Amino acid sequence: MQQPSPAALERGLNLYRQGRHAEARDAFDAMVAQFPQAGAPRAWRGLASCQLGDVEIGIADLRAGVALAPRDARLVAA
Repeated sequence: MQQPSPAALERGLNLYRQGRHAEARDAFDAMVAQFPQAGAPRAWRGLASCQLGDVEIGIADLRAGVALAPRDARLVAA
């Protein structure tokens, strides 16, 4: 299964950590579009969506991300 590059994921994470949640969600959204079976960008898109008040969508994305990558400790801890 293909995954986004570590650099692309890190860019999205940095935006999220800086509180730039809309930009982070856009970055993760682009990764999800390109790599629909990658769990991490979907889960982080969910967290960004929750921060933006889109809680139902965010929770659905978070659950889907964890389901796609159940052994990814970063997602379970998120």
